[in-house]
Amino acid sequence: MDQIITLYHTNSKEICEDFLNSKINLYISDQDGGQWLGAGMYFWDNLSNAKYWGNQKLKRFSECHIIYVNAHFDLDNLLDLTDLDVSDYIFQIWEKYCERTHTNLYTDLGVVLNTLFNILPKMNEKYHLIKAIGNNYTTKSDLFENTNHRRICVSLSGKVIYNIRKEHIIKEKKLKEIYYG
Repeated sequence: MDQIITLYHTNSKEICEDFLNSKINLYISDQDGGQWLGAGMYFWDNLSNAKYWGNQKLKRFSECHIIYVNAHFDLDNLLDLTDLDVSDYIFQIWEKYCERTHTNLYTDLGVVLNTLFNILPKMNEKYHLIKAIGNNYTTKSDLFENTNHRRICVSLSGKVIYNIRKEHIIKEKKLKEIYYG
């Protein structure tokens, strides 16, 4: 079933311009793994998160751009790490790999994903993007200030992050906003 989502990427002016002008198909970050989702181009699910990230990037760059893309994909090609069953399955595969290779079971998620994509061609072929929730930057965690604190509540602390691994799912890409430091 074909899905279309709009996603936002924040980076330096040069990287965004190269991406928009197709000088690079995907800006690949975390090639060595890292704590996030491994090699690929990272996107936020909403403009507010991209703006926050743009303000963080202004600490390193004099100008940042926010671009958006429309990604078209089949749900079968989404590695959805927000789904507990999917996350457990990936961990089971990693656990078996570690037993066979005497590799340290506990490492950064990006290292795990890069390793699995490299050693399992069918997995690399199947998954075009990865979805996860990260606890990132916000100090405001409740949607509304609430004096009645409950264990289960709507929260703003989880941020949905996508990692696009295959550029062919991007059907439209445009500049959204420019930030200056």
